[in-house]
Amino acid sequence: QMCIRDRCQVGCLMSSVSMALADMGSTCGGQSCNPGTLNAWLRTHGGYEINLFVWESVEPLGLHYLGKFYNTEEIADQIQQGRIAIINVNNKSHWVIADEVRGTNFIVRDPNNHSDIYAFEGVSEAGVFSKLSLNNEFLSSNDF
Repeated sequence: QMCIRDRCQVGCLMSSVSMALADMGSTCGGQSCNPGTLNAWLRTHGGYEINLFVWESVEPLGLHYLGKFYNTEEIADQIQQGRIAIINVNNKSHWVIADEVRGTNFIVRDPNNHSDIYAFEGVSEAGVFSKLSLNNEFLSSNDF
């Protein structure tokens, strides 16, 4: 099966970002956000650089990139503040969206359905986003 190179190399990361955008009701090129529509939008809006995902590229779609976090307590704090964390797991080989923190575990949605929970010690980093309103103002978690 033929695969679009940029989507294959960052597929789980891009799929996790598309889940976050879909949760917010954002559209990608006038269509509901899903991995296919987001990939098409990213390919024409500077979303990839040498086949790597450009985190800041999704700001026009409603996500403001806050940066990478490496400390799991800080990642957990970001999630508890209502921010979106895309976490890197499985020895830096896989990305998932973390929805919740329970004790020292992240409850996740996994694009490849490997697991729905990852312990803090299995997380190497997270890319964290805040949500923007339609006029690009930051929203608090109480707005959702």
